[in-house]
Amino acid sequence: MRKAYRMVRNVALAIVLLAVVTVAVILGIDNQAPMTVRFLNQVSPEWPAFWWLCAAFGCGLLLGVLLCAASLVRSRLSQRMLRRSLRQREPSAGEREGLAPRMKEPEIDRLSDLPPE
Repeated sequence: MRKAYRMVRNVALAIVLLAVVTVAVILGIDNQAPMTVRFLNQVSPEWPAFWWLCAAFGCGLLLGVLLCAASLVRSRLSQRMLRRSLRQREPSAGEREGLAPRMKEPEIDRLSDLPPE
């Protein structure tokens, strides 16, 4: 079952990749006229429109990957903290069975609670 899923996924990925390459070739053939881009009094060199479209697509792709990576890192850190918290609060197997006594929490140093002299 799992192999069939992988095969279908790989075929779908190949079809999408082929479609993207086809669209890129069509855009490259149709957009050969040189053009400049103006942004806030800045004028770019003349490049074919195809290259400007590729640059915009690449910048959008890079931005999407960076945002996804930031979200993934934040999620992984949260998951790690939750697992650590669960490990600290969950009794061991021996404690659940009543075989091992639960250890007491360490006592807080009372001297640190006193105000400075």
